[in-house]
Amino acid sequence: MAVVRSVAVENLLGTSTTPFWPGGGRKQLNVAFGADSEGTCDVWGIDPDNDNEVVFNGKLWTSQQDYFLEAVRIGRPGQLVTNENDRYLVPLAPEVPGPVTPSNADQVIEPPDGYAVVISGGSPPPP
Repeated sequence: MAVVRSVAVENLLGTSTTPFWPGGGRKQLNVAFGADSEGTCDVWGIDPDNDNEVVFNGKLWTSQQDYFLEAVRIGRPGQLVTNENDRYLVPLAPEVPGPVTPSNADQVIEPPDGYAVVISGGSPPPP
């Protein structure tokens, strides 16, 4: 799935939160969104100052891209749902139903309403 939108997000607050700004020291991320697929899209966070390292990848409802960008911009922390692959649920608005703790949290692929599923690291987006 090709990238259809890419937005540079600066770390103006010097945030050091997971999953968007782990470890601190990052100045900006390029947030790349894939094409819509049945109402959801893939997303990648790429550090242009560190050899285009993929900091995170994930999935969200396509209609919530702007909320996702705001979550990255302010460094909204995610709720770790499994340590196996550092999978987080990130609320995309200040008030969403929750907290979300599905019984199969380690297998969550589709984002619950108002959340994005974000995984630390990953592969770069396809060309």
